[in-house]
Amino acid sequence: MRGPSSRTVLWTAAAAAVLPVAMLAQQVTFRSGVELVAVDTQVVDHDGQPIDNLASKNFQVWINGQPRKVVSADRVQYPLEQPRSLVPSFFNEPEQVRTDVPEIRGRVIVLVVDEMSFSTQALPSVIQTAKKFLAELPAEDVIGLYAYPFGPARLDLTHYHTAVGVALNRLQGLRQNYVGEFIMTPSEAIDIAANDSFAFNSVNQRECMVMVKNVCTVIDNNCPHRLRAEADAYVSYLETQSAESFSGLRDLLQHLASISGPKTVMLLSAGLTTADRVGGRPDVQSMMAVAGKYAAAADATVYALHMDNSFFETYSANAPPTKSGECQDRQSNMYSSQQRDGQLSAFGLERVAAEAGGEYFHVTAGTGETFFNRVLKETSAYYLLGVQPEPIDRDGRVHFIRVKAVDVKNAVVRARQQVAIPRDGR
Repeated sequence: MRGPSSRTVLWTAAAAAVLPVAMLAQQVTFRSGVELVAVDTQVVDHDGQPIDNLASKNFQVWINGQPRKVVSADRVQYPLEQPRSLVPSFFNEPEQVRTDVPEIRGRVIVLVVDEMSFSTQALPSVIQTAKKFLAELPAEDVIGLYAYPFGPARLDLTHYHTAVGVALNRLQGLRQNYVGEFIMTPSEAIDIAANDSFAFNSVNQRECMVMVKNVCTVIDNNCPHRLRAEADAYVSYLETQSAESFSGLRDLLQHLASISGPKTVMLLSAGLTTADRVGGRPDVQSMMAVAGKYAAAADATVYALHMDNSFFETYSANAPPTKSGECQDRQSNMYSSQQRDGQLSAFGLERVAAEAGGEYFHVTAGTGETFFNRVLKETSAYYLLGVQPEPIDRDGRVHFIRVKAVDVKNAVVRARQQVAIPRDGR
């Protein structure tokens, strides 16, 4: 497997593009006697329908845990009444200005596919679901496809949605199952590496013990030691996979800042396996926090769609082997660990979505269209809040932010957990 690496993400526009803004959306300056920070906020009901007719009094905002005044709340509805440009205003030199990028009235959507997470057998059904989504996408929206970790380092934003469907056909599932001496699931390896005695005893009973004269015994004294060593190796393998996946997503978010205005990132993944205990491995907590920082700088909202085909893959001809030993406790076996595998594969995606102000959706086979349409419904409108920061906030750094809706029934608020605030006088 190739090690993690950074790459430059280029973007082009084909019959595409978004409203010229003074800065990135979270750095927009409102001139009304004070300088305000713009915060994109979605307010939807439990069905994903955007809630309208809200004013500044309906919002409360905290920056680094301290309350800040919400001066304005402007509702933005797609399609826009006035078109906007994809080219940020900081490209102010004549040779930097792109004159060939048309203005658009719709959303900017980036369809992201984590090829490393999908098997060759699982990816085709995901692609078919994505194509149905493209067929329903409003004509005014522009969309680009970005596949990682080894896809082309170029993001083509286009109104020609069928072109993205053609590009989808070129993707391949790259996931490979770990092969070792023992048969264990990812969650078992993670728990053993975390010195979980219950998990170790369970796998040790299955892999290292045999029944001799109605008594379970270890006939190879080195087997338990090799088992622990292999669990560590398995976790290192999972860490490499997580790092590859994160590297691709990080590079995309980092370079989306070169495109003006808000973007919706729809991350399609079969899971990002991480530990759910303090000090456990793979540990991607710091990675997720950085993802939130890059999403804030790029004005990008990430929706993580966990395309879970595990049930069908478990019983497919190409499924990894399973095993249940005669000495193993019936309450803990290979099949009972499948639920925990799912929990751990979802944990990293949940963190990414939470940090980037989006949502995590668990999508089982055959239900993908429902969740794709849910994202389109939720992102059809949002509120641009004008928040008045205090002088201490104006340091050019990224700050933690929390947004709450007040006196609004059945409201679900989506906003990023971090926001970049320019220095005073910028």
